[in-house]
Amino acid sequence: MMNASGDRLLELKILGQTYRVRVQGSEERAEKVRSLVEQTVDDVQKRAPLSDPAMVAVLAALNLGDRLLMLEENQKGLAMEIKDVSSDVAKVLDDALI
Repeated sequence: MMNASGDRLLELKILGQTYRVRVQGSEERAEKVRSLVEQTVDDVQKRAPLSDPAMVAVLAALNLGDRLLMLEENQKGLAMEIKDVSSDVAKVLDDALI
């Protein structure tokens, strides 16, 4: 179901529980997010079999947070490399035009 702002209300099942969540974008994107969360939860359960779903969810969230932080750090590093290369190219072009 979509509201006026384009958000969708979907039911996603994670750890045997059904959650009604509001998502922006397509159902396919929401499914990819659900799948990523479920895979992360499965990985946590395989490495540390826990019976407490809350503990599993927290560990999965920590894993996802770590992955997000690592991606953000990599992105910043790449942005700096692009900036440096762009500056070098601009200098070479300036020198060639003088």
